[in-house]
Amino acid sequence: MTVDRCSQMIHHFLSKQFLGFLIVGAFAALVNFATRILLNRWMSFSSAIILAYLTGMIIAYLVSKAFVFTTSHQSTVCFRQGCVTG
Repeated sequence: MTVDRCSQMIHHFLSKQFLGFLIVGAFAALVNFATRILLNRWMSFSSAIILAYLTGMIIAYLVSKAFVFTTSHQSTVCFRQGCVTG
């Protein structure tokens, strides 16, 4: 690996978008954990885990879409057109 390639990788990992992605991921994990603790009071452990996981994933998607990946409109356009991306 060349020095230039290493420099590019370091620059990428210190970018505003990547740091935002890490912060959003940590926030979503916190939401997941807190939701599981709260839901566990009213339902079984397995159900609380499933609902907390879904809540964390939805929060991660929405917050990432709003604050991290603001320049990409592909998923919104594709959703409106009915196409499927993989």
